Amino acid sequence: MNKTVPLLAIVVVCLAVLFFVRGSNQGKYQSAEPPAQEALAQWKVHEDPSHQYEVSFPTPPRAASNNALDPKSKQLKIYKLQVSEALDATLFMVTQIQFPPDYNPSQDPTILEDTVKDLVANAPTNTLKDIQQMAFNGDEAVKFTIESADRIVIHGVAFVHNKSIYILSRVSKEDRVNLGEFDHFLKSFKFKDAAQGVSVPQSNQ
Repeated sequence: MNKTVPLLAIVVVCLAVLFFVRGSNQGKYQSAEPPAQEALAQWKVHEDPSHQYEVSFPTPPRAASNNALDPKSKQLKIYKLQVSEALDATLFMVTQIQFPPDYNPSQDPTILEDTVKDLVANAPTNTLKDIQQMAFNGDEAVKFTIESADRIVIHGVAFVHNKSIYILSRVSKEDRVNLGEFDHFLKSFKFKDAAQGVSVPQSNQ
């Protein structure tokens, strides 16, 4: 069923459900994790249901999708998400926002910054700590960090590819931030129709 919602509200709802409803499992988490490289070696490559891209996740992802009307542009959008939850409840997510065939989001020079701003605005305690332009897989992109008063940190990269907006993100508690994991996640993302490698600047620790 179509309904009018703020941009990326569906993403926020999914994050809330996956991150907090499953919070009961956090009491079972033990801090004795494998070394970083050993843990990353256990990640598996998964292909999205529509066979457009592949990406490495720590656990098999769950998929969700929905349609929504953007209140500003009145354009119908299709939201497709893949979410994987690591042992420590950290989330790794790929969000694809598809637009109608007659609309090209790449023609809007502020679409990526506006997308990030909308994500920040979905919670009153969110703060945009950093945003910078970069190149990702040959596409113009923005890399951002969002922090909340609840000590949740979102690291993300947003870009436009084939008339869709993609957001790759890592969501964790403040004391579980791991930029090496995020870089590994980004570098593993590849479109099925492109053989080129990913060029991702290393995050500063």
